[in-house]
Amino acid sequence: MSNTLWFLRVYADRALAEQAADILQEAFYPDAISVSLFEVKRDGHTNGVPQWKVEAVYDGEPSTRTLRLLLDPVLPNVALDVSQVPNIDWVQKSIAGLAPIRAGRFFVAGSYDAETCPPGAYPIIVDAGQAFGTGHHGTTKGCLIALDRVLQTRSPENALDLGCGSGVLALAIAKVSKRIVRASDIDPIAVTVTLENAKRNGVGPLVRAVTAPGFQHDTLKRHAPYDLIVANILARPLVRLATEMFTHMAPGGTLLLSGLMQTQEPWVRNAYAAAGFRYKRRLPLDEWATLEFVAPPVKTM
Repeated sequence: MSNTLWFLRVYADRALAEQAADILQEAFYPDAISVSLFEVKRDGHTNGVPQWKVEAVYDGEPSTRTLRLLLDPVLPNVALDVSQVPNIDWVQKSIAGLAPIRAGRFFVAGSYDAETCPPGAYPIIVDAGQAFGTGHHGTTKGCLIALDRVLQTRSPENALDLGCGSGVLALAIAKVSKRIVRASDIDPIAVTVTLENAKRNGVGPLVRAVTAPGFQHDTLKRHAPYDLIVANILARPLVRLATEMFTHMAPGGTLLLSGLMQTQEPWVRNAYAAAGFRYKRRLPLDEWATLEFVAPPVKTM
């Protein structure tokens, strides 16, 4: 990996921005380290109408021509904002705007706010940095709230955080269950950050993280089936992984999905119903949704 990171930013209406984010996430070249989707307002450009920003991060300068070929089918002639990441202290810059949050019994805060954890809450100390997931995004917060509800009624023996980012969800499971939690991400930086955060939060021996797309790692396959899987990634990869999720899920296991917008729920729900899961409930938060599924007590393939 080079020492220089690059941003790609494009702006569009929500539906087109979702499609663009999926395309960039799925592209083999250029291979994005991360792809994020944000609702923004571009003053002076949209007359106050909400717009959506797609932001991709690359290890090295991406080819503008290749990006144009990828995005033209959904965003013809869209302005491509490609720029080098400034050499500044991103951790401190990010920390400045992040306040602690409460999500169910979980209290997510940076190390600078660690002492403010309320009594009875599970503190998850994560400083903003290179990997996605500080608990502030609607998808991560939604997953934590849904996860807290699940963990109040059952204690998983074999859990997996697929697409772990900074490891917030894996840490939450490990803190409550006191059992080993597997975690994975396609980004090796995220895996490193997850393991560092696990040590910082006193659950280092319980969190085992690997770099892998989907379930494509011997460790993930060997330790299946899982009785709890959480996956906070984009809608398109969630749909693509539906059958594999079912294959690696224990009978009666719980599945929590997020990273999808409420408009994408029918697509995701249909894919997981077809794979064999039973839909249980949803948790909407802002424009996003967290979905809970269960595997049938007796699985048939």
